[in-house]
Amino acid sequence: MDKESEEFQIWYEGHKNKCFGNHDGTSGSMEVAIAKDIWSRSLEFGFRYKYMVGDGDSRSYNAIWDIYGCCADSDHYERLDQAQLEIPPK
Repeated sequence: MDKESEEFQIWYEGHKNKCFGNHDGTSGSMEVAIAKDIWSRSLEFGFRYKYMVGDGDSRSYNAIWDIYGCCADSDHYERLDQAQLEIPPK
């Protein structure tokens, strides 16, 4: 993209207004903040994520849980996950 083009100038103005610099805080809190930002931003574009793949750290998962609001499937899947944990290993 040509930096002198009108398209670039429009993009740059939008980027400049959203990009405030580095994150203040720990790397763990940065991961949570980014997850919340990404999931929230999806609503601006009219779509929703269906799955979240993570590294086992539940802080990001817990942080995005309320972004879309609860749906009928949410409670169902949460109960399935809990039921799996309650089954004793053989």
